[in-house]
Amino acid sequence: MTFEGRHTGDGIRLLTQLLMTEERGLDPVAVRPDRWAEPVRGWLAAGAALAAGEAGRALAVLGEPVPEERYEDLVTRTLRTAAVAMDVNWSPGGLVDWALPPGDERALLEAMDGTHARLAILARDPGLRLPAFLAGRYLPDLLVARAVLGSRDVIAAQPAEVVAAVGGADEAWEAVRWYDELPGEIAEGGLAAPVAYHLLVAADVRARAGDNRRAEALRREAQRYAAGNPAPSAMAELLAGDAELGVPGAAERCLPVPAAGRTLDRAAKHYARAEALFRTAGASRGRAAAALRLAHVARLRRKRGDRTAHLDRALSLATAAGDGACAALLAVHRLLDAVEDGRPLPVDEVEPVRHWASTVGSGSWLLGMAHLVAARAGTWARQGHTVRASQAGELAQRLADRRGALPDAQRPPPDAPAGVAGVAGAVTGPLEAYHEARHRLAALVLADSELRTRVARLEDRQRDRAGDRDREAAGDVTGEAAADRPVTVSEVNAWLSAAVTAELFLNEAVGLGDPDLIAAARPRLARVIALGTRLLLGRERPPAVVEAVRGPLEGLRAHLGATHAAEKLHRLRRHRSAGMSAEAEKAAEEATAAAGQVPPSLARCALLVETGRLAQARAEADRLEERGSLTALHVAALRLRLGQPERAAEAERRAGTAGGEPEKPWVRPAIAAEAALALGDPRGAAQRAAEAVAAYEEHRSRMGRDTLRAASADDPAVARAYHTAVLSQWELPGGRATAFTTADRSRSGLLDAVHALDAAAGHPAALRAVRRWLQAETRWAARFEEAATALRDGGTWTATPTPEPAEAAAARCAPDATRHVLTEAERALGAAEAEVRRLAPRALTSRRGPGPVRDAAAVAGALPPDTVLLQYHLLDHDLLCWAVTRDGLRAERRRLPADALVATARRFHTACASGREVTEPGGALSDALLGFCPALLQEHPRVVVVPPAALSLVPFHALPWAGSVLGVTHDVSYLPAASLLARAGDRPTDPLWADAPALLVGAPATAPERGLTPLPGTVTEVAAVHRLLPRGTVLTGRAAGRGRVLEAAAGCAVLHLATHGDVRELTPYLSRLALAGHDDLGVDDLLGPDVAPGLLVLSACDTGRGTATAGGDVLGLTRAAVISGARHAVVSLWPVDDITGCLVITAMYRHLVAPDHPPVATALARAQREVRSLTEDGRYEEYARLADLADLADLADLADVPALAGTRAHPAGPRLRTRDSGPRTGPSATDAQHPFHWAPFIHVGA
Repeated sequence: MTFEGRHTGDGIRLLTQLLMTEERGLDPVAVRPDRWAEPVRGWLAAGAALAAGEAGRALAVLGEPVPEERYEDLVTRTLRTAAVAMDVNWSPGGLVDWALPPGDERALLEAMDGTHARLAILARDPGLRLPAFLAGRYLPDLLVARAVLGSRDVIAAQPAEVVAAVGGADEAWEAVRWYDELPGEIAEGGLAAPVAYHLLVAADVRARAGDNRRAEALRREAQRYAAGNPAPSAMAELLAGDAELGVPGAAERCLPVPAAGRTLDRAAKHYARAEALFRTAGASRGRAAAALRLAHVARLRRKRGDRTAHLDRALSLATAAGDGACAALLAVHRLLDAVEDGRPLPVDEVEPVRHWASTVGSGSWLLGMAHLVAARAGTWARQGHTVRASQAGELAQRLADRRGALPDAQRPPPDAPAGVAGVAGAVTGPLEAYHEARHRLAALVLADSELRTRVARLEDRQRDRAGDRDREAAGDVTGEAAADRPVTVSEVNAWLSAAVTAELFLNEAVGLGDPDLIAAARPRLARVIALGTRLLLGRERPPAVVEAVRGPLEGLRAHLGATHAAEKLHRLRRHRSAGMSAEAEKAAEEATAAAGQVPPSLARCALLVETGRLAQARAEADRLEERGSLTALHVAALRLRLGQPERAAEAERRAGTAGGEPEKPWVRPAIAAEAALALGDPRGAAQRAAEAVAAYEEHRSRMGRDTLRAASADDPAVARAYHTAVLSQWELPGGRATAFTTADRSRSGLLDAVHALDAAAGHPAALRAVRRWLQAETRWAARFEEAATALRDGGTWTATPTPEPAEAAAARCAPDATRHVLTEAERALGAAEAEVRRLAPRALTSRRGPGPVRDAAAVAGALPPDTVLLQYHLLDHDLLCWAVTRDGLRAERRRLPADALVATARRFHTACASGREVTEPGGALSDALLGFCPALLQEHPRVVVVPPAALSLVPFHALPWAGSVLGVTHDVSYLPAASLLARAGDRPTDPLWADAPALLVGAPATAPERGLTPLPGTVTEVAAVHRLLPRGTVLTGRAAGRGRVLEAAAGCAVLHLATHGDVRELTPYLSRLALAGHDDLGVDDLLGPDVAPGLLVLSACDTGRGTATAGGDVLGLTRAAVISGARHAVVSLWPVDDITGCLVITAMYRHLVAPDHPPVATALARAQREVRSLTEDGRYEEYARLADLADLADLADLADVPALAGTRAHPAGPRLRTRDSGPRTGPSATDAQHPFHWAPFIHVGA
């Protein structure tokens, strides 16, 4: 085989320089392959493509492999080896930290096979041997060495059997030692530049191995060979700058490495010198690499302007040089910067990057970019930047679409081996972001979606393996038996990822305290267990596979066994809090039986405590602690629940000496504070509790969304931190007023949302943007509630232990409609957030500290002289009560079991709603809630109640008081936070309601298939109110569709809606009011930019109900009304009788327009007293009088409501019609003064 002079030395030298890809000394576009004859022309075209990182283009140039009959065939084959390696095993920063898929691994091994023999033959032509060596051996080995070094920490953390199976540390150090000697192929060439290049590559390898001293020595040695050649000198400066940042590849991977100012200065100097040297060399590609690194230094310095300028220059240089891989990476960096800056994410820039990778570029480079974005998302999630994390997670998903899946997370699942030779993912992208943010519902829904995908892929693989066994049994397969075919690393890691996701689903369900979702976890766990069990089938599975799978598999089985007990526990808690004594007693019996079947665990402890067996629970805790099953902080938290503060304090101190901090920095100081308080040290407790609250509020301030902040506050650890702060301040001299402020401060979710609107006050465009953002966020939350409702209803999961038919699998693997809906909601929310960041950036940051929370003195100053404000704080066995007036503050602490008080409140509410006997629960509540301040109540006829979220359903105005009920002698208003009272003082006064523009909606023509009962009382109601508010617009019947209602509501001071309500406590963001056809008016509509009434009347059933959170919030329609800026909201606490609703609301408006212009609370109170004074016959007579006055001819489209057409708005006889969406029975009480008949409505406002 001879070459017969058809190539030139110049062409081969150019090829050699191109194949020194890390040097970046020659631009791909500077090479003109057409100036050479074949085969040099093809080699240079392929070499230029490799220098550009475009493995796909190189492979296209080289074509399919041909028989190796000539020297040129050998060189072509080595170039093909380099291209395959770059396509499957190359990543930004040189870190391929994922297990190669079987197809990629096979392609790489096949490409490298025979390289040694080719190089031996090419020894006869040293000129060709060097570029062949660089392509066929040096570049692939360098990529493998970096991958091995990148995984060494993961491998070292594995059990000994796993380390042995993959070669362990020996493999990593063998990769390092190979570069300690100069390869003969380079030495024989006699050229200084390749020698310098090798020394610099060896320096990089040593740095990645952690041997920085040796790396520096190699860089200095390389400079001797680089004399007069700027390109290797520039490469040395790049490596020196990377060394200053401390993590090889940090700039390319966009890592937020901690670096001091001087360190960044030194790194920047190295990079600047590198760019100058590359300029001398005429290498725009090298200059782009230096500018990319300078941009990262500016990023670390938080200098956005400098960062952007460097990135723009880098992209321009990379494009000019023809460096496609660098240009794609820079595009991704710019997308990440847009996320960090809060700018709109230009998702249209993702598709060109994916297109480049799928056509001419590198698949593994694309996957590596997805990895670095996912890693950044994880960092942001752990820091509390949930919005950034979610957007970055979505970006990673988009980038990874070409490869079929988001890359697994950069850390192994807890308490399980990370895999045989790689990292098994735990949670990624938006799932990780919402998990870290403690938005448990979102994390659960996303975990379910992710788990479906993972399980489908695993079952497809196992079905293929089962098919191989069937064909083997039929004699159609030869060679290795299917049962004995080795399990691949990717299969093991895929199963571990599924296991972690299934466990996450269960953990979120338990965290939500939702027994139905806990039950839904069972078939998911069972499905993953079945897959793991099958993974171990077959003869002589490698020990590494068994070790990697067995532990997590046993853990999943334990979790599956515990789900029954967890479900019983949370059903018991739900029944008790609802005051359902019979159901609670039955659930307690079932929980007691379940406790005996659960192995020692925290769940068993909780069951024992809940069923009153404290001694057994303490013994169980002793066993767990002795076995080392719990961390020190887990022990401390458990001991506090078990009433053992000394042991809790001891465990907390042990946690401090053990090293490492919890993921949530407020957890440890909160535990220390609670222990200190229990041990009689309120001052020390107050100090540690203040630390905990400050740490939490700092974390919350970064979340950027109302729903995320509300979800993060709905955490027992956070609630206990505030509770301990309140109790410890209470015990200090003069601390009652401070405790009042802290109790109000704990209502963080609501106050943050109010702060967002206040931040845009006075700027109409900004205010509209904020309202659109809150509206989009509510819609986002509603989509997750819809998905969770489907899961509660059973979904499509089964615990089938055998693979499903292929047809069923295909249907299940169809595009996930739920994921699409969630993604669209996320994108709409992202667009709204970007607009807010542009117009009102302060709205995206929550309050920190007590600043915007008004203290007791400010609240007192905002109260009228005749008003007393009652605020409460409730947790564990403590009910704290404050009564604030213009003249001062009275406070009392009462030791009452919170669960029992909440249960009593529920029983009283149920009795009011159903017409049952209210005396016993009402008397108990009156004593607990009003008995501490009788003199103040006697002196102040107006009352503002700030209840704890758990008591938000208590109608204080219906509580027994002074021989009657409080509402007879007092005008009662409600507020979700005391600070809102002081806020109201800065807002306009109420208008003259008779002259105010109003929209009055009643009796919408709902679609018959909805099964909603016609409500003639709403017709009478809106007609009567229209006579009192003549400027009002009336929409009834078919005219009361959502579009017409929202259009007419714009600019109205009064928005009145009399219709059916659909409010469910488990799905507050799906609360809605029925409109015409299938339309509804939802929570999101109340936050729309054009809907801002001063008075909002929701004359429907249950509109004042919502979901109470541990963070003091009550999510639902009322919260939306308060946030949106409505000064007054009139809502109902239970199903409203159609006649009662008409009478009370009509009378309220009559008083509102009376000559004395009373406040809304007074007008409602007067109306309630009037109706309460009526007999049953009197109520019907008054209703008939109003109905006779209603002129139905003036009400639009009532012909579309069959039950109302042609009537005079009279009810069809004296039977109950309630304004809710479900069937109701009539009240059991005949007492005309029972709260059911007059008290469903409350006034929320100041």
